[in-house]
Amino acid sequence: MMKIIVEEEYGYRYWLWELKASSKTGVGKHFDKVTGKGSDGHWYCTGKPEDHFTIGEWKELEFPEYKVIVDNDDYDAAAHIHQNDDSWISFRDDPIHCIDAGEEI
Repeated sequence: MMKIIVEEEYGYRYWLWELKASSKTGVGKHFDKVTGKGSDGHWYCTGKPEDHFTIGEWKELEFPEYKVIVDNDDYDAAAHIHQNDDSWISFRDDPIHCIDAGEEI
């Protein structure tokens, strides 16, 4: 089971996305396909993420729950969803791994 922590729209909501997947490449392609430009040239996460991402299970988290997962390194990837031009996914073993821990820099 792959666990992906997701921060939506700069702290608007936090999610745990769990899916039965073993391929980072496949998950990355699915993520990029969903968050890519739509027929009108844009994508925006309206409603809930599971309305767009058709694989896996989504659970909304309160920030303290999200922070515990981050602090315990209990995830396989982190993602940000908002619009097509700023959504990303980063796997833990990527050379450059980004995560929003909800802290000011």
